[in-house]
Amino acid sequence: MTAQLVESRRLYEEAQARPMEEKVTDLLEEMDKNPRLDLDGGGVVWGCECWWMPEAKFVEFAGTRTLVEVPEPVRRGV
Repeated sequence: MTAQLVESRRLYEEAQARPMEEKVTDLLEEMDKNPRLDLDGGGVVWGCECWWMPEAKFVEFAGTRTLVEVPEPVRRGV
């Protein structure tokens, strides 16, 4: 095999060995319709990890609902 084929095969096998959840999360983080949300208290979540909306609509949405703050998700390798 040529060096290029060997490298392609290595990259393919490496990608196949990753857990599906990790592959899906990486894909969603890269999508244009998955905004990065910088939290007021620091940290980041992605749109696929939470419910989000324009800030101007939040007060109307919240209404009399009970809102619960949760910690940001633990990131692998960060």
